[in-house]
Amino acid sequence: MDKRVSGIIGRVLKTVGQTVDRYGMIESGDRVLAGVSGGPDSVALVHILKQMASALSFDLALAHLNHGLRGEASDRDEGFTASLAQKLGLPFHREKADVKGFGREQGLSTEHAGRRLRYDFFHRVMEEFAYSKIALGHHGDDNAEMILMALIRGSGPLGLAGIPPVRDHGVIRPLFHLTRRQILSYLDENNLNYVVDETNLSAHFLRNKIRLELIPLLENQYNPQMVRSLNRLSDILRAENQSRKDHTEKQVESRVLKGAGHSRRIFISLLNQLPSAEKRNLVREMIRKTKGDLKRITLAHVEAVLSLAVSKKGDGWLDLPDKILVRKLNQQLFFSKEDLPLRAVKILDRESGLPAYQYAVNGPQDLYIKEISARVSFCETEGQSAAEFCSAGQEIAFFDINQLKFPLILRNSRPEDRFIPLGMTDSQTVRKFLKNHGVAEKMRHNYPVLVCQGVIIWVVGKRIDESVKVSERTRMVLKAHFQWTS
Repeated sequence: MDKRVSGIIGRVLKTVGQTVDRYGMIESGDRVLAGVSGGPDSVALVHILKQMASALSFDLALAHLNHGLRGEASDRDEGFTASLAQKLGLPFHREKADVKGFGREQGLSTEHAGRRLRYDFFHRVMEEFAYSKIALGHHGDDNAEMILMALIRGSGPLGLAGIPPVRDHGVIRPLFHLTRRQILSYLDENNLNYVVDETNLSAHFLRNKIRLELIPLLENQYNPQMVRSLNRLSDILRAENQSRKDHTEKQVESRVLKGAGHSRRIFISLLNQLPSAEKRNLVREMIRKTKGDLKRITLAHVEAVLSLAVSKKGDGWLDLPDKILVRKLNQQLFFSKEDLPLRAVKILDRESGLPAYQYAVNGPQDLYIKEISARVSFCETEGQSAAEFCSAGQEIAFFDINQLKFPLILRNSRPEDRFIPLGMTDSQTVRKFLKNHGVAEKMRHNYPVLVCQGVIIWVVGKRIDESVKVSERTRMVLKAHFQWTS
């Protein structure tokens, strides 16, 4: 082996060794389960860990989830990873999943459904076979892409911190300080084969578009070390976030009252004493302590809680992901995790005496509104022709997804609600609009509306607001379908 080759391999192994040591990823006696897709990153991960296993005294095994999204190509990847495990003499765990079906059931995008099933599979195997760590092949370029995605979406410091090198429940990323170029060079110099997922080459998806178009543009015209710079930003923000978390913990101890189980409450007057950034941090931490984690919780959820706190409309509540209920009552905010779905929690509308309701819409999903026996389905689709929109009927609505900010809120109408009906220039009250369209008085009190950042964007089953209409510039559309079930 010439010096150039040994230099490439040596630098890669040294970087991974330093990363493992810096973050305390692997200890003597660990049993490490490597998640393997068959792509270049995971193949490099397995070969590198295999070389390190003896010196660090840990066991290694492979796990592969066949997502079933690419037909024969998915089965090919599974076969490749099985052969890789056999060639290296390592234990191998595999499973096949119906990602699209799961996504439809749970109201998740295909990407999110696949991620949830993948992690569920890894953790089940980890528990059943007593593995202590789950090693994944994410590297510096992956982190840079995630940071840019977070920036484009307007995320806060937590999102801009990117992918953590070590996560709870034993998840580690030993390749974290390598670049994609280094990994490909390592594979090339070792003559190691891998499979290519052709969907990663399509610029249709935002993540791919960032990798294939945006990062090369930034490197060529602004900063040749863009990936390294973004990873440095990630390191800085992770440290800042940890310091902020420690400070927030102290605020929680001094201001937040603990209730039964994981419930929490705080007097709004104490919350309002804090600067805006500290308010957000405190609310986020209260959600985390109530829920157990922050999965599916976005900055928009936190802002919605703060808006509820300062609302002059009196008491109210919010429905957050995973059965988290936030109530405003007697100048306090109460955070609780409900045993029943929130649609089953009865809260009466003061005006009508009928069950009031409020649901968060986080993206494509199906919602059943028990209080009025109705269902609303949301899905993403590409822009369609004007003729298709016109023939859809009132029960179907189309929204320019770039004009929306999630979570949307689907709730019963209120007396003060106003909107600008599509095709008009002046606003009118929702109640008057419903009256003019023949809706009985009693039904008007509990009629559903869809809200985006405090603005009524759809009187459900009737008409959308002018501000979210689809135009010829629209690329992606949120389609909503309303049905009475009885």
